[in-house]
Amino acid sequence: MPFASADLTSFSQEFNAEISETLKEPQLYWYDHPIPIGTRAESNEILYGLKNFNQAVAVEHQRHPEMANKVSCVLSVSVTHKRLQTLGKSYLKQVIAASEALDYLNVFAFTETDTEALIQDVLLPIIEHCCPDEQAAELLSVFGVDGRYGRHYSFLKAIAAVWHILIDPKIQATFKIDLDQVFPQTELIEQTGASAFEHFQTPLWGAVGQDAAGHPIELGMIAGALVNQRDIHKGLFTPDVTFPAEGSLSPDEHIFFSKLPQALSTEAEMMTRYETGTAVDGETTCLQRIHVTGGTNGILVDSLRRFQPFTPSFVGRAEDQAYLLSTLTSLGV
Repeated sequence: MPFASADLTSFSQEFNAEISETLKEPQLYWYDHPIPIGTRAESNEILYGLKNFNQAVAVEHQRHPEMANKVSCVLSVSVTHKRLQTLGKSYLKQVIAASEALDYLNVFAFTETDTEALIQDVLLPIIEHCCPDEQAAELLSVFGVDGRYGRHYSFLKAIAAVWHILIDPKIQATFKIDLDQVFPQTELIEQTGASAFEHFQTPLWGAVGQDAAGHPIELGMIAGALVNQRDIHKGLFTPDVTFPAEGSLSPDEHIFFSKLPQALSTEAEMMTRYETGTAVDGETTCLQRIHVTGGTNGILVDSLRRFQPFTPSFVGRAEDQAYLLSTLTSLGV
């Protein structure tokens, strides 16, 4: 919902009347990185993320003139109040239309209303035709964008498989980012010799390796480590989570000192290689991923279907839980 000081004069009277009615509704969901309606353009993560992604794709077009198509970008429009399922998309359209053109993107926004329509009009009829199941509607209740983080995380993975079948069979993978995360093309090219999309062309998708028992594993994943914008000048391998300074702990940190394992795993996944002394050439060797990282990670559509790495919709944080939970049935748990 908008802040009390938000300027909504650019929106219609009908829109403002709907906002007033929404204020009377109970708040159903809470999110990190909320974007209140009426947020100024310079502080709006939607515009920040899309503008920078558009610029990153523009660099790809410059480096690869044969790259004629726009990039499809799916947004999960998760809202705090039910009435915002409709108002949120109206707001999104107006904000994007008023900003600089996104010439290299095709943006597709999905609210809970849209995902429900996709279930009722597309997925359930397909199931009824191909493999009738009395519980199909109940199972598909996990397919949506409102609610805890696990729900829209799973949606943003699953939609790639749907897209591959119904819209574009050339789609081979999806890569998820948060809108506060961008691809720093200048630094990527300067420090690695390859642009963002060129890094995706590695044959090393899949994180093939061995588990602790020596068994072969394949995640079918590609992950990206995070570097804060203020730190990017130091280099691409500057951890966004640093080791905590010495000092007294807060009460909750005596129970679980989360900053320490977060910092440890961040440095480990940035710096550790498959074999000591092996040069990272991007072709036969790459940086090891100890676990599935945060908002920046992708998966091949084929791997998505084979491993089905989704997470329960009641999970508040999703990436590592998704991959742990997806293995439990095969372990007999």
